[in-house]
Amino acid sequence: MMKIFRGKKVGVSREEKSLPYYKFFERDMAAIPAEKITLIDKPSEIPAVTFDEKNLYLAGNDDDYCKVGYGNFDDGTGFVANETYMPNVKGEMLSWWFAWHSVGSDLRYKIWDPEDHYFARANNVEYVCNEKIPVSQKTWGITHYGAKKFLLLLLIGDLIQFALFGPFTAALCRVNLFKMPAKYAKMSIMALTTTSGAICLPTKIEDEVTKFGVSRKVADFTGPITMSMNSCGAAQCYVAAIFFMAQSTGVQMSTY
Repeated sequence: MMKIFRGKKVGVSREEKSLPYYKFFERDMAAIPAEKITLIDKPSEIPAVTFDEKNLYLAGNDDDYCKVGYGNFDDGTGFVANETYMPNVKGEMLSWWFAWHSVGSDLRYKIWDPEDHYFARANNVEYVCNEKIPVSQKTWGITHYGAKKFLLLLLIGDLIQFALFGPFTAALCRVNLFKMPAKYAKMSIMALTTTSGAICLPTKIEDEVTKFGVSRKVADFTGPITMSMNSCGAAQCYVAAIFFMAQSTGVQMSTY
């Protein structure tokens, strides 16, 4: 039988551990029903409802289709079907959850699946947090983005940082300029594997905007650039980079 990886949770920061809802992250995940685990070894002989026939599922007329399992359709595409029963959970609760976990601390998303989730953010925080928007509508037109955006920003930030500071640093420290990319690569790997670094980058960028009033454009641009400086003096690096880039590019340091 296929082995299921379980038991190792994602990393959390000291700030996340201090939050009142951290206790929910510490709880064990619900056990997978034994009858579902046995389905892993063999694909379903009954197909699931196709996307073109989704109205059958919405109307509750899908009893003749696969509801729990996986397999392939005749056109070669695959499907995964599952049913999860959550007693006493109402639709309003689900609407609240999908809005709540997409803003604020990344711990909210980690609580959902402590073994796999790191962060997911709403692309329009102001809309989600607007008290005038009904809870049932807070996900309308909202896109949740994850790690790929920030990994790309990290790469771009390192390239810009090397182009700006590489020659100067090499001359000042009397090192071979052509060996600098390898050194920057090592620092980037350190940033990616440090919980307080890459994983918390979205939180740091959001805090710069919401808590310190830094322009969204400045925060999005300078945050990834300072990622490879996340060891000692991180705060000074952030402040210096923010003001330097703002002054050199003419970006106004105001709320965006």
